[in-house]
Amino acid sequence: AGELRDIGEIIDSIKPDQPDLFYVDRLKDLPPAAFKKLGQMYVDKLRARDADAPHITDKMPGNFHYIGLIHLMLPHAKIVHISRHPLDNCISCFTRLFAHGQAPTYDLEEIGHYYKQYKDLMAHWRAVLPEGTIYDLSYEQLVDDTEGEAKKLIAYCGLDWDPACLEFYKNK
Repeated sequence: AGELRDIGEIIDSIKPDQPDLFYVDRLKDLPPAAFKKLGQMYVDKLRARDADAPHITDKMPGNFHYIGLIHLMLPHAKIVHISRHPLDNCISCFTRLFAHGQAPTYDLEEIGHYYKQYKDLMAHWRAVLPEGTIYDLSYEQLVDDTEGEAKKLIAYCGLDWDPACLEFYKNK
């Protein structure tokens, strides 16, 4: 479904009378059952896009902030983390003019700092979440061995392999 802002919108819907409240503070007093409801809200938003799709992907890069929340909302969700060489990633971001609030990408020092925070947060998620919650995939390995890496990814997602995965450019 592309890069969706749904998780951020769901977070904003919690304590909307306190718009400056950081997202963790919005969540800290919620009972465990509330996370299941948040997960259902997210699924409902996805299904509104295509009620018949057997699977829907949200590829919003900023979702790495919310991996813990995603796991609480949807404990069986398949979380795929694709990483790229830091220099390639940062320079690529620096050369783009993003549509929505990517302020760290407009300054090389700031993007370096942001990238380190991202790496630290990903290490945190791997340390605190159950093994197998996050599937790490190297962009460079995917380019070097597309078929092999795609097969591993499809297996992680619990899907059957389809050779059409290698013809993604034909997909409408």
